[in-house]
Amino acid sequence: AQGGMGTVFRAMNEQIGRPAAIKVMRQQFAHTAEVAKQAETLAQAKDLKTAREAFKPLSTSLIKYLADNKAGKGTYHVAYCPMVKASWLQSQKSITNPYMGKEMLTCGVLKN
Repeated sequence: AQGGMGTVFRAMNEQIGRPAAIKVMRQQFAHTAEVAKQAETLAQAKDLKTAREAFKPLSTSLIKYLADNKAGKGTYHVAYCPMVKASWLQSQKSITNPYMGKEMLTCGVLKN
């Protein structure tokens, strides 16, 4: 699927035997070695808990990049979950929390 920040591909994580999503970021979003390292850490996660932890710093970096460059205004919303004290980007206005699982999928608030 094509998105504003890159392309998402469906894949199979053979190490854990589960489907996975691989996001290839556009060059403009891989602006530092740190962001690339954060994305690699997320891609290497072997379980959901580790992936969620790796998602936090990557989301923080991408949110900062968009704010600093005034990019994507009106296209992306910054959402925040007070329970895990973490933010993420999403395109829709209804909360879809990536940290809390299906039991608390709508936990959080939009910050913009």
